[in-house]
Amino acid sequence: MPACPAQYAALHAFTDAALQSHVEVYRRKRDIVLNGLHKMGIDRLAQSDAAFYVYADFGHLGEQSDEWCRRLFDDTGVAAVPGIDFDPLHGERFVRFAYGGSTEDIEEPLRRLGEWLPTRSSQ
Repeated sequence: MPACPAQYAALHAFTDAALQSHVEVYRRKRDIVLNGLHKMGIDRLAQSDAAFYVYADFGHLGEQSDEWCRRLFDDTGVAAVPGIDFDPLHGERFVRFAYGGSTEDIEEPLRRLGEWLPTRSSQ
């Protein structure tokens, strides 16, 4: 956890324009992920206005999130975090995708997921 003086220094280090620029970059990345998931029929998503990840409900695919994430990684090399790591009661239905990397680092995993998903949802 950062020390309080460092947090105050960081507040003054960013101008409003610089801060808004960062916010806009992450908004675009979020929109790439949301649009990509929607195109795949994944539309049950938690609100993600103040985060750098999307929390998506994959329960309709019939697998628990930890197994689904393991298969996704083994088959495609795409890493996602099972929701059970965040919510022990309902997390087995959810998967968390981060979008903190570059645009390419977001688009390529979405492409792989889109190619892989139809094969998983039919099983």
